[in-house]
Amino acid sequence: MALVEGFYATSLLKAFLLNALALAIVAVGAIELRQLLSDEKSNAYLFFNSFLDGETLSEIQKGFIVFASSFVFSIITYIAMYLLFGYGGGLLSAKAALSPQFRKLSPLKRLVTSVIHK
Repeated sequence: MALVEGFYATSLLKAFLLNALALAIVAVGAIELRQLLSDEKSNAYLFFNSFLDGETLSEIQKGFIVFASSFVFSIITYIAMYLLFGYGGGLLSAKAALSPQFRKLSPLKRLVTSVIHK
């Protein structure tokens, strides 16, 4: 069961709204991180610069950092959307996802079960 009942992606409008919400969260995270990396005195810049060689971060390094971080942001966002709204559950096509026993599980147990059985 999702935490927010009744707002499943059962229509195009709801699906578009939920996807737009997920996309906006990821985009804001990426943009904010890129802005933090532009300031050489920010904690984010200092954190990533401590792992990479050189005195300053190059534009390519910043781009890679933002890309990798956006991927992590999106995984976290989609897991949160799944737990809150049940969003993305319709993308499952494995036989286990179609079984009645799997459908009775909570979203968190479904997520853990689908990862463990891979």
